[in-house]
Amino acid sequence: MKKSKALFFLMVALLVLSFGVVVYADTPEGETTITIFHTNDTHGRFQHGSWGSNNAIGIDTVASIVAATENALFIDAGDTIHGVPFVNLGHGANAIELMNLAGVNLMAPGNHEFNFGLERLLELENLADFGFISANVFWREDSSLVFDPYVIIEVDGVSLGFFGLITPAAYTTTHPNNIVDVYFGRPIDAAHEAVAALKAHEVDVIIAISHVGLDGPSNTRTIANAVPGIDLIIDGHSHDVGYEVVNGVLITQADGHGAYLGRVDITVAEDGDVSLVASLIDQEYAHENFEPNAVVAAAIAAMVEELDEAMSEVVAYSPVDLDGDRVRIRTTEMPLGNLVAESMAWASGAELALMNSGGIRDSFYAGPLTLGDILRVLAFPNYVVVVEITPAYLWEALENGVAPWSADNGRFPQIYGFEFTFDGYAEPGNRVTSLTINGVAQNRENHETLFTLAVNDFLAAGGDGYENLVMLTQVGQAGLISDVFTQFITVGEADMTVQVDGRMVQVGVESVDEPPVEDDVPPTDVDIPPVIEPISDDIPVVDIPTQEEVIVVVETGPGTGTVVNCWMLNVRASGSSSARILAYLRRGDVVTVLETVGTQFVWHRIRFGDIEGWVFGRYLEIH
Repeated sequence: MKKSKALFFLMVALLVLSFGVVVYADTPEGETTITIFHTNDTHGRFQHGSWGSNNAIGIDTVASIVAATENALFIDAGDTIHGVPFVNLGHGANAIELMNLAGVNLMAPGNHEFNFGLERLLELENLADFGFISANVFWREDSSLVFDPYVIIEVDGVSLGFFGLITPAAYTTTHPNNIVDVYFGRPIDAAHEAVAALKAHEVDVIIAISHVGLDGPSNTRTIANAVPGIDLIIDGHSHDVGYEVVNGVLITQADGHGAYLGRVDITVAEDGDVSLVASLIDQEYAHENFEPNAVVAAAIAAMVEELDEAMSEVVAYSPVDLDGDRVRIRTTEMPLGNLVAESMAWASGAELALMNSGGIRDSFYAGPLTLGDILRVLAFPNYVVVVEITPAYLWEALENGVAPWSADNGRFPQIYGFEFTFDGYAEPGNRVTSLTINGVAQNRENHETLFTLAVNDFLAAGGDGYENLVMLTQVGQAGLISDVFTQFITVGEADMTVQVDGRMVQVGVESVDEPPVEDDVPPTDVDIPPVIEPISDDIPVVDIPTQEEVIVVVETGPGTGTVVNCWMLNVRASGSSSARILAYLRRGDVVTVLETVGTQFVWHRIRFGDIEGWVFGRYLEIH
């Protein structure tokens, strides 16, 4: 059939929130309507209450909604199988079982799908009755795709072509050891190839399942503007809620933690015209109008009973609430962050400690604290590593921690044993304005004095952009963060009423400017202009260490090279340590050297798979 496209953007969630009823007109004769229900960033919150979230609809109720709708598909946009004890203890198996029972059709893996390791993710893919798709995850060994890039599903005579994408931020938002065998291609390039392939199959509708998000230099708006032919992007990663039209492409995202169920009704006319109607279903509407699916509910109950027994043990008591709010803990000093950092120093004997705020996932509330509470807040299976660090390297690490300075920045540090000031609005690389250790001001060029610093193994391996920590000498280890914290508050005489004491101070302003609080009811405007936003400049920048070294000068010319003496090597857009990072290489990767420039500071222009860029010379051994 000849295809043209008429896009209609309609926020019918107002009806859901206000009246609890949404009325969809019958499909006119000669037209076919297919409904796509979608979720994203559930982070293990599969059930309402108990080990899930009181704000979640619950996958048992979602299953009933999907089953009650004709021509329906159930799609997930990633960051689903990890996050709370309910899914963490089984390394994702509970999540896959419930998704199977609820009738999920497709999932695009997100960055947190790799948290249990690539091998475990592939095991879970084999357990799933639904497809994993991603067009930009490649094996390092031969640059072949790890997952199917796209699939075609036919519903009532209409062919829907789906392709998957993942954010390149996966390099820094899962443990580097989890992705050592893979690399992530540019989403825009992968989208071009997938769309071309689906067009060759003459599908009626092209849909991206994207765990890319609306933030950062590579985002779904840039994809919609750059890649013609996409009808719909079901998005995730940035935890946004709502819809927008960019360059004629409908982009939809359903918040996170299971709070909303997204719905897109796709109507294909006999002449090939495609129209899209987007809406949201909230918890109130879902629970008032649907009973939980009995089979899914029974599976959840059995899982909860098993988990309750293991996780209900009371391990401590807190006289106060300890706030782990996502926005606040990623932008300022918090008592909970202070307590976690201190526990790492206490357990390891290190003088200093630094914890990334993205590893603190929730709050503690006054009263008894159970093992389940601990694992809900400290959900990642990371352990404590002690490194030797100079003030210069600590200064550089802190620059990474406050750039960018925003609620989406999980690298923001919570610290113990030192103080620093920073200007979150200064140029990245010049945001830290002072560093004090034991009451002594430290110079950012001090490469001599050594301190011991406790971090988690995620950061020690270069996670969250802390690449300079990789080069430091490891001098000790302690247990899992969750175990260390539990021991600290039970036998370590921890002060549960710890307060903010000024160890991190933002100079010039009192707090981060937060967006205005909007009403719970989304806007109902139909005619929304295309949204085109500039690419953000807030990208990870890691300066080359300034300590004196013997520089090896290599001859100019093409050849091959092997990455040495570096766990993660930046591939940059130009031969400058401040240039945009295109990708990362690992120790042992073999690349094609296209060009070598410089004498004292050497840079190589290289090609690796479909990546072409510049790497700093000291880490490449030329053959």
